Amino acid sequence: MKIKIITVILVLFLANSMLGQSNTKPYYFSLSYASEPYDERIFGLRQSAVDRIREWNVERNYQHSTKYLKAEIGYSFFSYAKFQFNLGVGFAKEWNFYYRSYNQCAIESPCHRDMRYLDKYNYSLMSLNIDPKYQIVSYKNWKLIAGVGLLPSVKLISRYHDKNSLETRNLSKVEFFSMEINPNLGVCYRQFEVNFFYRLWHAKKVDRVIHTTFSGSGHPILAADFEKRNPTKFGVTLKYRFNIKRKVEK
Repeated sequence: MKIKIITVILVLFLANSMLGQSNTKPYYFSLSYASEPYDERIFGLRQSAVDRIREWNVERNYQHSTKYLKAEIGYSFFSYAKFQFNLGVGFAKEWNFYYRSYNQCAIESPCHRDMRYLDKYNYSLMSLNIDPKYQIVSYKNWKLIAGVGLLPSVKLISRYHDKNSLETRNLSKVEFFSMEINPNLGVCYRQFEVNFFYRLWHAKKVDRVIHTTFSGSGHPILAADFEKRNPTKFGVTLKYRFNIKRKVEK
C-alpha cells in the first residue's frame, strides 16, 4: 500500500516538471486513502458461536480496520473565484479482513447449505464526487480551503475469500453501494493540494453475502436493504491540477 502511494506521488511530481506552469489548471488527478473500523456484527448465530468467532479473530489478530483507496480524475469549475465546484469520477477498492460466516447461496447456485467461513472480502467501486469548496484564506501561493463532498458509489465486483476451500469467489454485479457526505479541510500550494476528510453521514446497501435475511435469529436492521450505520471514517486526499492543452491549427 505504501509503495503504491509513493509511486503516485512521484508520478505527480514528474508530471509537474513535464507540463510546466500555467494560469489555470481546471483538471485534476487525486488519490485518496481512508480507514474505518471493521464490521464485526454477526447475525443469525447463537451467542456462543458469535463469541467463538470473535475470539478467533482476536487470537489471530484478524481485527484489521477496513481500508479504502481511490484514484479520481475530475474538473474544477470557477477556478479563479473563492468558491470552487469540483466534479470527479473515481475508481476505488475497499478491503475488509474479518473471519466470519457467510451465505454462499447469495453468490452462486446451486450452493451448499452448510456453514461456511471467509477471512477477507473486498469491493471494486466506481464513484461520482460532487465537491464544492470555499477558499478561507490565501497567502501568496498558499490557500486554505474547506468543502463538503457528496460521494455516491456503485459496486462493480465483490470478491470473497473462502477460508475453508482457499478459493476466492467473485460476484460481478453493478449495484448501488453507498452514499457519503464528507466535510473536508485542505491546503493548496500552486497546483498541489492536500485534503483531510471525515465522514459525517453514510447510507449503505446491506451485503447479503455477509448479513443474510433467512436466519431465524436475525436482526431488525436486516429487514431492509439499506442501513445508515456510520462508523468513524477519516481519510486524506492528495490532488494535482493540470491543463489539457490543445494545439490550434493555423
